[in-house]
Amino acid sequence: LAMQAGALLAHRWGVPFETPEEMIGTMVTVPLPDRLGTTAADASRLRDALLREHDIEVPTFAAPAGLAPGLSTRVSCQVYNDLDDIERLADAVGALS
Repeated sequence: LAMQAGALLAHRWGVPFETPEEMIGTMVTVPLPDRLGTTAADASRLRDALLREHDIEVPTFAAPAGLAPGLSTRVSCQVYNDLDDIERLADAVGALS
């Protein structure tokens, strides 16, 4: 599910997803669209908006210093998650500006 989630989210958001499948367990990190910002404050605003407006709790973070600027999210795929949850996240991020 984590591999499917990474591929689906990257496709829906128009971002690259190049993590090899053998490096993915139950979590996957996916870049967020550039339009959502690049700073830790942007990541915090996005995380709060997803929780407040869409009832989705997912970590969002800015790239560490020295890497290309941008935001990412880390999706944890557990037994209680399914592809519908991933679609819901994709839609929620797509609705934010």
